[in-house]
Amino acid sequence: MKGGAWRCHLCKASAYFTDRAGSEAGCVGSVTPATPAPARTPSPVPTPTGPLIDTSCHRRGVDTSCWDLGFEDGVMSAGACQVACQMMDNCREWTLNGERCHLCGHDATFRSGSVQTSGTRFCGASKTAAARASEMVSVLRTRVESFCSYGYLSGNDLSETKAVLQGLALGMRLSGNKVAVATVAQALRQAMQGKECRPQKCGPESSLRDLVATFVLALSPNDASAYGAVLSGKRLTLYQKHRVNIVDNGFLDDVSLDTMDKFYSELPSGLMQKGVRSGADFMTITVKDAYLCNGFHLESFESFSPRSLNIFNDQVGRNTEQAFPGDGGIVLYEDQTMTVLHHETAHQFDRVLPTLGMTAWFNELRGLSAGDDRNWLRSQVGATYFQGAPQEIIASQMGNLYLADSFKTLSLALLRHRGGRATPLGWFLVMCDLASDKTNSVPMYRSVGGGASGVSARSDVAATR
Repeated sequence: MKGGAWRCHLCKASAYFTDRAGSEAGCVGSVTPATPAPARTPSPVPTPTGPLIDTSCHRRGVDTSCWDLGFEDGVMSAGACQVACQMMDNCREWTLNGERCHLCGHDATFRSGSVQTSGTRFCGASKTAAARASEMVSVLRTRVESFCSYGYLSGNDLSETKAVLQGLALGMRLSGNKVAVATVAQALRQAMQGKECRPQKCGPESSLRDLVATFVLALSPNDASAYGAVLSGKRLTLYQKHRVNIVDNGFLDDVSLDTMDKFYSELPSGLMQKGVRSGADFMTITVKDAYLCNGFHLESFESFSPRSLNIFNDQVGRNTEQAFPGDGGIVLYEDQTMTVLHHETAHQFDRVLPTLGMTAWFNELRGLSAGDDRNWLRSQVGATYFQGAPQEIIASQMGNLYLADSFKTLSLALLRHRGGRATPLGWFLVMCDLASDKTNSVPMYRSVGGGASGVSARSDVAATR
């Protein structure tokens, strides 16, 4: 090396080596190569310009007060509400009231509103739902391909893509027309096929993959390969076996997923069909806290799947809580993650009551239980709470107690009965009828490992009516 630069000496014959630094050969005639060009850093795939949503006809502070075609809560933006209207050929106008999207099938009167934004189906020339969806395909596919390659989209493209996906899914679900958006779903499925498509950072980008995956499922719920195109492993198993779609930003570990699989495997088919998945092709379970970062909150998935619930960002086996109120030494320290899952799943059982003709019995028992905490199996929650929140009655008693350990729940009901209170036993029988689908075979559960494992083993008990 001379003058601070590397020099290559090229020699025609064997040469002697002088004792110089670097063992330089004593041969003249050298060539100094040109400085190599710096390596190029790949640039992101250009994203086609949009926008996909035309906001020129959006009227802020205006309300149509019309929702004859339906409404949906949890809608993320006025653009999403407008796209939903565009996917319904009979829709004329729309209003976003807070996070509730109202869809209107006639020319309504625009009135002053405080938080509402309203508009017509199209800001320009009208077109069919199928034509509108088709013109979005190229832009959406390129955006998703770019996201899968680089883990991000620009802020406007990202928020608009999410809004369009929610609007497409909502319009499809309310209209029942899957054909119009089928080309979009197929293109996005191909764009994500075999790709990880998950950014390494938390924030708004982290949910896009799961939004696309759930959108694809909504179009192809009976095709397991559609799910496998974007999600795999134990999450794929849960979907294939139980039609349960996990949206958790990759948070839940194998133990948690296995325990959830066992729980849904042993849940009676009547509760799954008439409750958990009633009116839906699948149920979505979100772990919203797994997406929290820099003020970002996970969008609602209800537009993609009408049956959804949320659980906390905790793993099975980490924390326990005493499930029972403590009467007579009845104790069960149940895993918290599974307690929450049991509770939220049992909320879905309310819609089973009328299918079994149990609504009148439920209301009568609720009235008889008023005024005394110990008339309720979960007396630590209290009579006042249950009277004011009847939607918590089945979720709290069946979810937190019966599904954790039915035999301990029966022991508590009998203990209260001996103390002069009959309604706890009545609530236990309500849960038996729900679990058995009013047959003579009653599914009951016994906690395994003292409750800390989160696993409850099912056994079917013969009953006489």
